[in-house]
Amino acid sequence: MTPRDFGLRLTGVREGSPADEGGLRAGDVVVEFDGKE
Repeated sequence: MTPRDFGLRLTGVREGSPADEGGLRAGDVVVEFDGKE
C-alpha cells in the first residue's frame, strides 16, 4: 500500500449539487476534506 492508496471513490454526483458545481465527478477519489486527510 502506498500513501496514495486511500480515500473515498465517488460512485456518482447528483446534478446541481455543491459537489457537481465544484467539479467533482464519478470516479474521483477524495483524499482530503476541509483540510483534513
